[in-house]
Amino acid sequence: MEKVVKESLEMYVEYVKNLPRACLHISNLIKEEGLISAINLIRQFSEGMSWVIDMNTLLSTHNAVKPLDIVEIQGFLTEITEAFEAQDYVLMSDLFEYELSPYFENYLQENSLN
Repeated sequence: MEKVVKESLEMYVEYVKNLPRACLHISNLIKEEGLISAINLIRQFSEGMSWVIDMNTLLSTHNAVKPLDIVEIQGFLTEITEAFEAQDYVLMSDLFEYELSPYFENYLQENSLN
């Protein structure tokens, strides 16, 4: 079991390390090329967040990482959805750049994962 936790932790860390940069990339795509160019990445990001939350829940029960603030992340995702529905792409871009990217940067630093 310990081997499975260790391997899961390694996959989780590698994925989470890429999240701040991915958020900035999505933000830049929205700004520079519009939503159509970014929509596939946003969908992948959303699917990836489900995996991150599941892995975090598993790993935090084994005290391998600190728990994510799932309510806060879901709040960001809800705001992104609302901005999309309102066609406020500037807000969508800002949420990825100024909310999600820093959130994951801080999480990495707090867990000494960077």
